[in-house]
Amino acid sequence: SKNITPRKITMEFDEFLVLKDLNNNLMISPPLNEDPEIKLKGKKVLIKNPKDLVFDTNTTYTYFFGDAICDLHEENPNKGFEYVFSTGTSLDSLSIRGKILSAQHLLPEEGVIVSLYKKGMNDTIRFDSLPYFVRPYYVARTNKEGEYQLNNLRSDEYLIFAVKDANSNYFFDMPNEEIAFIDSLVIPQKVY
Repeated sequence: SKNITPRKITMEFDEFLVLKDLNNNLMISPPLNEDPEIKLKGKKVLIKNPKDLVFDTNTTYTYFFGDAICDLHEENPNKGFEYVFSTGTSLDSLSIRGKILSAQHLLPEEGVIVSLYKKGMNDTIRFDSLPYFVRPYYVARTNKEGEYQLNNLRSDEYLIFAVKDANSNYFFDMPNEEIAFIDSLVIPQKVY
């Protein structure tokens, strides 16, 4: 969908559904200041965005459900399901993907938050301090193989960080959290 700022979103499926582990699966990019209310009604997923939510102009938003939406009887997940809309006239379509490995064991890291910050997003804060004070612009979570993919990105230059986010708030702010980053800018590519 393009040119919309939805207060309510209704997604209809062909089977009755259950939502499994929505809190750990749902990721919204760019993150919202307040979480939407999400409910099931038969074969529909209903999303109600906060009343006072102001969407950024000319921005593509992605509601990534991971494996949260499952059919009722067999509980098969609708893997990687996402709802995408734009507040402008076009949908951003670039992607960045990669794999996170533990530096100590070189094994895949599951559940790590991968965050993108637009270059110049906050010039008053040093590059290496962004995850302490600024919400990321795009986010993704690694799967069991340590893989992540950030979709529907705008053409821009980004700083990228990976955080083992113990309290799921998109900040590096707990003593038991771990962080990694690339010290150069990354530029998304078109996926063919």
